[in-house]
Amino acid sequence: MQFFPNTADGICYACDSTCRMCSGALPTNCISCSDPLYYYKNTCVKDCPDGFYKEKANGQLCADCDQTCRTCNQAKNTNCLSCKDFTYLFNSKCQPDCPKGFYKSDVDLKCKPCHSSCDSCNGASSENCLSCSEKKFLSFSRCVDQCPSRRWANPLSGVCENCHGSCYNCTSSSNKACTACDSSLYFFNSQCYVACPDGSYLNVMDDKCRACHIKCRTCSGSLDTNCLSCNSPLFLKTSTSQCITACEIGFYGDENTRVCTACSVSCFNCTGTSINCLSCAGNRIDIPNCNCPAVTIYDSPTSQCDACFYKCSNCSQIYYNCITCAANRNQDTPQCTCPEGYYDDGSSPECLKCAFQC
Repeated sequence: MQFFPNTADGICYACDSTCRMCSGALPTNCISCSDPLYYYKNTCVKDCPDGFYKEKANGQLCADCDQTCRTCNQAKNTNCLSCKDFTYLFNSKCQPDCPKGFYKSDVDLKCKPCHSSCDSCNGASSENCLSCSEKKFLSFSRCVDQCPSRRWANPLSGVCENCHGSCYNCTSSSNKACTACDSSLYFFNSQCYVACPDGSYLNVMDDKCRACHIKCRTCSGSLDTNCLSCNSPLFLKTSTSQCITACEIGFYGDENTRVCTACSVSCFNCTGTSINCLSCAGNRIDIPNCNCPAVTIYDSPTSQCDACFYKCSNCSQIYYNCITCAANRNQDTPQCTCPEGYYDDGSSPECLKCAFQC
């Protein structure tokens, strides 16, 4: 037991049992302490409060921790045991941020290791990843070797990013980077379509769009004889389903439809339109209209204009349907009778004069 002198009466009085040395009888009058107690603000305590550690080398006292520590076991900032709010314990130091591979635990204010699959994280689970190590990609907070359907592995960001909405699988976010399509869509040239686009056809064997022959705009198969329409400057020859540079005689290339279209019956050959003749068919005359010659069926439905009935100077549709009468005949079409005093000899366009006796 230790004592202290009372200057008032000159008597030594006993220290409080917690003190090794003291300046008064109270437990708050300690000057030093004995093991296992430690000196702290004139008292001897079993445990030092936050911000202090048990120091034996310089006497049994509570010494100040580094200002960064909440609790510690030595005075340096590398001897922290716990941290103040908004800092986290890592390798016995308190710091505002955790290094890569660790996350901030707000439960105990410590930097704790991420799951082995994560490069950085916000929790201990494999589903708490924020970024991934090389050759892995972040997908819905998990690090994966291969991105799931509808997402692609972006090597720059290390993240599985969304494909374009038309793609089932892809190599970038563009609609032209698809590698597979939904079952309701058709794949062609890295794109997904509701129907096979121009330049392709639906192959019923595998339900995929396949390329047309290079000459075809649209097609029903891969051959050059499977064309349904053509790109400029080619024209579709419908009889063979081919795209050709120049239409055959009797046809012209329609610039709007890109189809070889038949010339009018009037034309042997034509250009631009069906009635713009380059040469005339049959016995027709007068390019580019190619009309029937005189005394023939002027609106003949064929290339050959047949001669009118001998009574006609012009006829329509059929040879005996006169629309004007020949020579000196009455203009009573289509009969074309002879006037009084004249008769029809059955072959001459003109009516012959009767003998004077008649």
